[in-house]
Amino acid sequence: MSVEEHKYEDNRYEPYLERVKFDLIKRKVTVARKECIGDSLVRLYLQGPELRGFRSESPDDHIKIFLPDASGDLSVKRDYTPRRYDAERNELLLEFVAHPGGPAAEWAMAADIGDTLEFGGPRGSQKIHNPEGRWLLIGDESAIPAIARRIEESAAGEAVTAVLLVQSPADAEAIYSWAESVSGAAQSIDLSIHCIQRPLSQADDATGILSYLKESNVEAGTFSWIAGESSMVKSVRRYLMDDLKWSKNYIKASGYWKQGASEGKENF
Repeated sequence: MSVEEHKYEDNRYEPYLERVKFDLIKRKVTVARKECIGDSLVRLYLQGPELRGFRSESPDDHIKIFLPDASGDLSVKRDYTPRRYDAERNELLLEFVAHPGGPAAEWAMAADIGDTLEFGGPRGSQKIHNPEGRWLLIGDESAIPAIARRIEESAAGEAVTAVLLVQSPADAEAIYSWAESVSGAAQSIDLSIHCIQRPLSQADDATGILSYLKESNVEAGTFSWIAGESSMVKSVRRYLMDDLKWSKNYIKASGYWKQGASEGKENF
């Protein structure tokens, strides 16, 4: 579908999604480096010859990682965002939220250099074409990799506001420090980041985000990308559409997980 097909009567262009399909490839990689960021984030840098040719064209792509169950079979599956792929180093970065009880999080927290991981995908990308160049990115810890990648890949002249739910002052400080480095490296981006602290037990509560949105003046024509705990995402999406009367064409919302459930990925 061409850009012309997304043109309004007043000659403005509305946002639209471009879907790109990839061949589904399963790969086996090795942990080459490991970092802990703040209190809640574990970074794993993965390498291996099977990574050659890896493709990911949108910041919110996902791969499916395969983890061992109690018997050792790779039957536990979880979706994760490819945070960054460095083709020159042939290295893939994944980020995990550190929390007890999650099989992927516990594997990442315990992972050592030399450990292996198998994954498949991405199956494809959904590339958001946003002619206005203004973004409102909202998410919890599970959405930080996609939001951070979106910011790092922003085009010159774009304006990005990110509202993030975090668990601790150390998490917020790590994000603000990263944002300063991004702003210094890409001064042509108008970047604003706001961290809202709350315990993980209140992950389904959107009160902090809604309070921020009610006090801010988000410019018309801004595209909102929302992801994280499903109930929180639904509440924010409902506020934008029902209270602020935003068109659904300016919103992409995904529930990455659901409080109290082992899996809960939803697209709204």
